[in-house]
Amino acid sequence: MQLGLWIRKNKSGLYILLVLLASFKQYLANLTRATSPNILALMDGFSNLAVFIILGLVVVLCCSSRTLKQSIEMAVVLLLSSFIGAQNGFIYMVPFFLFAYASLDIDLNKLIKWDLGLRLGMILFANILAWQGISQDVLIYRYDSMGGIQIVRHSFGFYHPNMLMVMVLFVILEWMYLRYRRLVWWEIAILTGITLYYNYLTNSRTSTMLALLAIFGCYILQLLNQHAPKVDQVIRRILNTVLRVFVPLVAVIDVFIMYLPKSSTAYIKLNGLLANRVDIGQFYLKQT
Repeated sequence: MQLGLWIRKNKSGLYILLVLLASFKQYLANLTRATSPNILALMDGFSNLAVFIILGLVVVLCCSSRTLKQSIEMAVVLLLSSFIGAQNGFIYMVPFFLFAYASLDIDLNKLIKWDLGLRLGMILFANILAWQGISQDVLIYRYDSMGGIQIVRHSFGFYHPNMLMVMVLFVILEWMYLRYRRLVWWEIAILTGITLYYNYLTNSRTSTMLALLAIFGCYILQLLNQHAPKVDQVIRRILNTVLRVFVPLVAVIDVFIMYLPKSSTAYIKLNGLLANRVDIGQFYLKQT
């Protein structure tokens, strides 16, 4: 009983700790394939923290005060996530929904501040390991139409350049969230410089585009809120409407694209536009 009371009292802090452990575990998993053998076992050992993270979340959920309706919702979420995970082999569906459900009444600003600090430290640590030769700088090449090397992409400690840029993207998004409506021009300049620098290293186009869109989109919305509040309100309503239908709309479009004939003009153009992602999607679709 006392344990339950203590967990309810400290739920926010426990949840933040669990999220940070999950972030750290994922960070280590992303380093493993690029790390030299002498510390590979250490990285794998830390990855086992996932078991304790999930168990900890279950304890928090069970011991926190829940109404009958919320308990039923949790049971439905667990059943659905287990079913979806079993169908597509994506075992992280269950902990993902557990994290989402356990986030009720959590101080989001405090969580993001801690996560931002952790991610900054992880990026710098991985880069330093690569610069010192302790971990590998995995090189990925982009080729031109003649088969020659056009671009060399660097991972600087991560197993793929895209993972490094995704980490940078998360840092940018979390910073923009915490500083929204208080941004100043030099922050925009610094964040843009960081984004372009890491894009120069990784040539990760999607993450770079999303980071720049977040930086300038948030700054433009901030300026509109300050100088044209009515326009800002209209844009917000439009964005809210778009975001509500975005996920189901994208899901429908995605299914439609996956079943396009490979010889069709639409398939060829979309596949080229999306850097052969349609080919990859159809490949995995055939495996199911």
